[in-house]
Amino acid sequence: MKYKLWFLRILMGTGIMLVIAQEGILWAESGAPAFHPKALMALLSLLTALAATFYSKLNSPGRARLQELRQSESALFREESGRTRRLFHRGLRAWLARDWTAAGHHLTLAAQRAQSPRAQGRILYYLGRCAMEAQRPDQAVQCLERSTRLNPSQEDAWALLAAVCFSTQRGEQGHAACEIGLNYCPDSGPLHASLGVDLARRGDQRQALRHFTAAERSQPTNPTYVMNLAQTWAALG
Repeated sequence: MKYKLWFLRILMGTGIMLVIAQEGILWAESGAPAFHPKALMALLSLLTALAATFYSKLNSPGRARLQELRQSESALFREESGRTRRLFHRGLRAWLARDWTAAGHHLTLAAQRAQSPRAQGRILYYLGRCAMEAQRPDQAVQCLERSTRLNPSQEDAWALLAAVCFSTQRGEQGHAACEIGLNYCPDSGPLHASLGVDLARRGDQRQALRHFTAAERSQPTNPTYVMNLAQTWAALG
């Protein structure tokens, strides 16, 4: 996304320079400064467009979401250096802007500098999310496996690891991620639901029912969990 912004800025800047150059040539030919309303309007339009790129949503995506993430993750990074925190925040900002290259760069540097295994594991979770959203499932699995080893209490990391595995024909690995994750997060609705779906796919409806019941109990208003539970009851007769 930042490359798109820089392209727009360069384009607008080139237009401004061309208008100024044209006016300079006209003034030189006439021997005296002249006022050309059309050129002035073009110049003002280009300046306005250039200024807009510095205040566009493209330049500061999801401010509220970024602030929310910073606050939710702040406890893990309290003991980390200011440099590590800044790299992590830059990575989050780039991830929200869907700039996978910049996000991966900043988050990788942050992971290398992090002192706490829990903080490093959390950074690797976001690296895994970036890789998944950039359609790089192998890299996503690697990052998420390292993330869960370093910080096994992350429910969302286990759930994402299982989801990536199940969606890329790694069924056994996804099944194992759910089971191990539930050892650390026994009340996790997403993990119970994912494991239930896998068990139902394997034909083990009774075990699937147990996990769908646990998922629905954790989030009674989740329509997917309620539907899974109802369908399993129907399959069992």
